[in-house]
Amino acid sequence: MKHFKSVSAVLAVLAALSCCAPAPKDQPEHSSAVSSMSDASEPDTSSAPEAPAGPLLAGRAPNLKPFPCEQGTGPEQVVEQLSQLTGWDLTLSRPPVPKGDGLSVSFAPESSLFAGPPNPQKDQFHVFDAQDLVYSILDSVSASLQSVCGVSEVYFTAADGGDLQFEAGGYAFVFPAGQPYEVDVPQGTASAGYIRHTIRFPAYQGGRTEANAKIYDIPPFQLSIDLPDSWTVRNPDEELYSIPTTPVEFYEGDALAGSAGYHIFKIPEGIDERTAAFYRGVYNQIMLGSRATWDIEYTPISETESSLTATCYAGYVPADEADGQPAEEEEWVRRQAILSYNTDLLVYVAIAFGETEIPEEQWQAIAKSVQIEPL
Repeated sequence: MKHFKSVSAVLAVLAALSCCAPAPKDQPEHSSAVSSMSDASEPDTSSAPEAPAGPLLAGRAPNLKPFPCEQGTGPEQVVEQLSQLTGWDLTLSRPPVPKGDGLSVSFAPESSLFAGPPNPQKDQFHVFDAQDLVYSILDSVSASLQSVCGVSEVYFTAADGGDLQFEAGGYAFVFPAGQPYEVDVPQGTASAGYIRHTIRFPAYQGGRTEANAKIYDIPPFQLSIDLPDSWTVRNPDEELYSIPTTPVEFYEGDALAGSAGYHIFKIPEGIDERTAAFYRGVYNQIMLGSRATWDIEYTPISETESSLTATCYAGYVPADEADGQPAEEEEWVRRQAILSYNTDLLVYVAIAFGETEIPEEQWQAIAKSVQIEPL
């Protein structure tokens, strides 16, 4: 899918969402802006199930969050992906070994379990003391191995297989080798049938020029969003400049299901935030066209002190039908969409879906999950 410089052309490309040819089977995987998973090592995964039982789960119970598991489902691969996701050093002293109905896991001395958190920490996985770090690590590893690998129990032991005992930050920890670690594993994902993705923007530097550098040179931020668990996120084949900027694409199998990009804005001065004039000023690049606009059935869904998310339709008149008639008399194409802005960061994200409409409840669930946060 190509990305273009004008708002009209960007909207026109929405029409191609459902008619793009499926990607060839031998097409290489795209590098993704999703905040997970560079290539991991490839240990033997013959004992792992062919399909993962669920997503990675990271954080601290009971607030574990799901994230896509995209680089293998073997126990070592799961731990490696958690390490890349969270920033924690999760080096193991040996590969996880079967024990009863589960796995026995042992961490190396240089791991964050013993050596402390990374500096700097990732905001999303910030821990406040040694106790918070230890239980965040053990909760995440245990829950992820159960979720992805399908084991029912996880044991944490010392390198020699004995009890795991150590002191850190004024706390003393003891985890008996013969007792499975207890953590409540969330059933399903953020909501049943969804996986939470974290997408960094700018997603790439393709298309950056001296003229548009200020759009690319902002402090990076992240979009957190729940997407159907059958969807994946990847960068486009061609990384060109567009509005929305540095879009990433959503795929269901080989079918393009949607895309999401960002742009910057200035707060409209002297305009009440509760009026249509305010949001139209925020989204002026994509709302003020006569034959292409995202200003169709704009409906606020969720709001905080600094952000507002709404559903809408992105509509346009196909180029071959724009024959000079008044726009209201022409045949418009509409696509379901979501818009969200953040007045602290002065950025917005624009998300558009494909020709086949997704169910209303799915559209609403995705919209309600949207969060824009600094990195």
